[in-house]
Amino acid sequence: MAFQDQTEREKKLSFLVLMVKNSAKFRQLDDTIVEKELRRRFNHHPSLWKLVLHKDEKHLMRNDRVKKLVRGVRASLFPLFSLYYGKQAKKKYDFLKKLGRHLDEHDKALELHRELLNCHTSSRERVSFYEELYKDIFSLTGQPQSLLDLGSGLNPFSLPFMHLDNITYTASDFSQNECDFLQFYFDLVKDKYHVDGKTICLDLLDDKDVERLKQLPDVDVCFLFKVVDLLDRKRNKRSEKILLAVNARFVVASFSTKTISGESMDRPTRKGFLLMLQRLGYKYNIIEKQNELFYVIKKS
Repeated sequence: MAFQDQTEREKKLSFLVLMVKNSAKFRQLDDTIVEKELRRRFNHHPSLWKLVLHKDEKHLMRNDRVKKLVRGVRASLFPLFSLYYGKQAKKKYDFLKKLGRHLDEHDKALELHRELLNCHTSSRERVSFYEELYKDIFSLTGQPQSLLDLGSGLNPFSLPFMHLDNITYTASDFSQNECDFLQFYFDLVKDKYHVDGKTICLDLLDDKDVERLKQLPDVDVCFLFKVVDLLDRKRNKRSEKILLAVNARFVVASFSTKTISGESMDRPTRKGFLLMLQRLGYKYNIIEKQNELFYVIKKS
């Protein structure tokens, strides 16, 4: 009977995933991403999960609470869609193929790296100052031999602008598809840029995945570029858990200084984040660039 109950639960969850993805904007999202968001909501609203279990598929599609659930999940996942599956993001596959053909042409290879970085909102904003940024960061941390890039997006494509040699680079993303894409890149450029690149699929909003950070090897520098605001949007101190869990000498966390509409923020320094660093006893330096603040945090 328990086996039948489990099967029924999985069937209902799979059906809800299909309901969420029954839109052109969301069809390309990984099923696992949608499923995790549904599970989070059911954990906070057990009565809704009970309702789902006791309704057949036809009634689920008509139920107002279920319709509201689907709208809520889509609203939460829309920023992920726009970043990873928008029109510009789709071009990255073509650019990566071209990079494979022109890898030995220095100028062309750098041009294609910039094109790839332009496929993601955050990295697009850094294209003009990536080289200067890394020079400033590494002047504080020293030249790293190992990097961990959490919530990396397309940031690994800035590798040529780091000017590092024999680097171990681990990039994490919430999507296995994105991790596979980045791993293809790492394998492609490993000899040219002397990088030992690996990817790991992590959902930083999942406590189990945060615990996995403790098991990762020690690194010199961990990047958290524009991740903290997403982690702490519900004031759950998620970023603090990650800072404590990650085995890094330095953590570089960045924050946008612009609102979504492009206006300058009144308080771009994130007072709550700074108070947390002071409470934990972490020293830090601030690097200010166009539209973005970088906190270089010394953990050890």
